[in-house]
Amino acid sequence: MLSLIMLEKDEADRQTVCQALRQCCREADVPLNALPETDSPREALRFLREEKGTVLLMLSAEEGEDVKDRARLALEVCRQNRDNYVVLLLHHLQMLERFVNLNIRPSGVLLKPVHEDKAVKVLRRIAEDYGALCIPEGHCLVLRVGSAVRRLPFSQILYVEARDKKLHVNTRSQCISLYESMKSVAQTLEGNGFLQCHRAFLVNLAAVTEVDLVASELRLLGGHRVPVARSAREEVRVQLLENAEV
Repeated sequence: MLSLIMLEKDEADRQTVCQALRQCCREADVPLNALPETDSPREALRFLREEKGTVLLMLSAEEGEDVKDRARLALEVCRQNRDNYVVLLLHHLQMLERFVNLNIRPSGVLLKPVHEDKAVKVLRRIAEDYGALCIPEGHCLVLRVGSAVRRLPFSQILYVEARDKKLHVNTRSQCISLYESMKSVAQTLEGNGFLQCHRAFLVNLAAVTEVDLVASELRLLGGHRVPVARSAREEVRVQLLENAEV
């Protein structure tokens, strides 16, 4: 379960963040636990020490405020569990330097007043990342990106594209690019709700919202479009019909 600790005085910003986070957690199938609201770093630290799961700290700072106590809280969040998240709510980006100088590397930054679309963009990535940590083997795609290992649940992937000698794995919130062969990824995804509709594209059938065989393309969640090879049209039609019947 992802537990939310929020230090924010502004009621409108609190509501916007909570609404966006609830939406993102629903989409990623992540359970959310909102701890009591506070604007005291000391009280938030007490909540943190009592919490055993993964924590998302939403940390606001006011113009001209001494941020050392808040920075100490953020450092403790990261020290307690390296999988915890810290998102800063700031009046302008120049304030970020004060946290960076105190060794804070946030998972995201939102500018105040918080706009819901911006909050969703930042928090969706966190919800997806946390969801990937909880997904069992055999239900996710494991990617090696440089020295990092990323785990993406099949349900989060919209499509995979081979372009410019790389694979680009697209979710609703991000595109992960890496050097990998389409063949190796297809071996994992095909049979798990994905279909290679074109030599350069693998598509999640559950993400298809519309089929346009005249234009030879599939339309996906989020407005994405992928081409359908002429030789794959019949297989696409059959697979989509079978998927609709499940």
